[in-house]
Amino acid sequence: MLGKWIPEHERSFHASFILSGYGIGSFLAVIVSGALCGTNMLGGWPSVFYIGAVSGILWCVICAYFMYETPNIHPRISEEEFSTIVSGIETNKREKVLSIPWKEMAVSVPLWALAIGFFGQFWLLGFFSTVHALYMGTVLKLSVAKNGVLSCLPHLLRAFATCIASYPVDLLLKRRVISVGFVRKGATVINTVISYGAFLGITYVGREVTATTILFVLGGILGEFVTFGVCLACIDIAPNLSGTVSGLLNIVGVFPFFIIPALVGWITNFENTIEQWKKVFYTTILIVLVSTVIFVIFGDLKPQK
Repeated sequence: MLGKWIPEHERSFHASFILSGYGIGSFLAVIVSGALCGTNMLGGWPSVFYIGAVSGILWCVICAYFMYETPNIHPRISEEEFSTIVSGIETNKREKVLSIPWKEMAVSVPLWALAIGFFGQFWLLGFFSTVHALYMGTVLKLSVAKNGVLSCLPHLLRAFATCIASYPVDLLLKRRVISVGFVRKGATVINTVISYGAFLGITYVGREVTATTILFVLGGILGEFVTFGVCLACIDIAPNLSGTVSGLLNIVGVFPFFIIPALVGWITNFENTIEQWKKVFYTTILIVLVSTVIFVIFGDLKPQK
């Protein structure tokens, strides 16, 4: 959708704005869930599932009504907006796809490098979405309500941080001061380095709630850099197959969300001690670091054959 609707030099900001919904949604989910679990509304925990289900159905209805495949078929778009969109999209790169080149994709080193980078960056997002609150609740012994408030901060702040950072990125790309490849790899490296330092710091501060919260915020505040990092790269390497490539990459991005909770249970052996959790943090640091190095070295953001 971004490839069809957003001019190339505005894509970082629009993608960040759109995907900031992930951070804000996670923020609301965590803080609302924490509050609901502390009440007797619909039995406490069950109310989280009811409200989540209703919210999802409501979004689907709104999406079905307002979303259109391309600007060409939108019934209410102005001529000025249509002209701006079409002139800002490099249509010369888009050829009619007669068949999906599965073989070429399977042996494409840049695609594999991007997939590995995608996995590492989404490992960080998966950590904050699945076991961050678990650490705060079981190791730091926070109440459910307080845990909800403190655990939601990285989600909220990363949404705003990425929107703020993406505007100058688009400006620099428009003026051709930096290349698209530099932006994709640079965003990935910056997020990796910041989270690396924060997670390493958490292993030293022990049960200091304030210090741990600040470090978690730092570790997650640039998490949405994946937006103009690895996420938009599918449009760069496959302008006419971005939907297919994006689908494949998102399959890879889902894996950390169910691997991490299982891994935490196995590593800690369900012993909620700092020593056991240090192994979790070291594992996370290693996975994210290695995946980023592979993406930076072998990743190629030019359109691939």
